[in-house]
Amino acid sequence: ASGTPIFSTVWNNHSVIRSYDAGLECKDQSLSTMLAGLETCLSWDEAERARLQANAKKAAQQFDFKILSDRL
Repeated sequence: ASGTPIFSTVWNNHSVIRSYDAGLECKDQSLSTMLAGLETCLSWDEAERARLQANAKKAAQQFDFKILSDRL
């Protein structure tokens, strides 16, 4: 809910992170893959971070308890 870009070391077939373009998921948990992912995150410029932050916030809002309850 803080709108922080997400870095995940777990790859999921149904991914909120990829669906909302809200960060980065590593395809495996090898040290080299995670290091490359962290390097990618560190290379994001301010505009990219702001875009990912906005997307992460939108994703979090869609999974808010009240919103999910209202959908039922």
